[in-house]
Amino acid sequence: MSKLIRLTPEDLIKKISLGERDFSGILLENTDINSYPEFNESLRALESYNPEDEIPFNFRDSRFSNVRANGLYLPYGLFNSTIFEKCEIKDGEFIKSNLESVVFFKCDLHNSDFNDSSASYMKMIKSNASYTEWDFCDLTGSKWYKVNLEGSSFNKETVFDSAKLRRIYGIEKSELPEANLKNARIGCAEKHTIAAIRRQSKKEILKYVQSLSVAYIGK
Repeated sequence: MSKLIRLTPEDLIKKISLGERDFSGILLENTDINSYPEFNESLRALESYNPEDEIPFNFRDSRFSNVRANGLYLPYGLFNSTIFEKCEIKDGEFIKSNLESVVFFKCDLHNSDFNDSSASYMKMIKSNASYTEWDFCDLTGSKWYKVNLEGSSFNKETVFDSAKLRRIYGIEKSELPEANLKNARIGCAEKHTIAAIRRQSKKEILKYVQSLSVAYIGK
């Protein structure tokens, strides 16, 4: 990674309000961007932003350290190889983003939406990802270590091929067992929890089917 370009919150907000989209290789650190009224105004302006018809925001090869940016609205964003360190980004909107090789280290991502994103080789380390959404995501080769997934959403189209998951918390209250975990390397405790949940789900489905059969026969 080449030398990063340091930006202040004022610089970032001004550039976004002027329509700039390319922020590759920037450094933003030690700031509460939510405390800037201009940021909230920029977010409101982005509500009408249609990334399918415009150039997406590009934050490739950047670094965000100790940044608070709750409610960040950046669908379709390009974040390849970007590092988020000790950041608070609750209620973020990252749907259909490119998160390949992104690092989240000691971040709070509670209730953020990553649906339909490409996140192969992403690293999620010592972070809170409770109530996050990962449906239809490609998480091939990703690494998850000491992550809270309570309430998080996954579906059978969420692919964890060759991913590593260790010391994952809140599995029993998440939809992780619904994901495609084929070829994933999972810790022993996590593997047992997922297997138990899947067995219970099969029993409940069988019981439901049997109840339908009984009801049909009784007619």
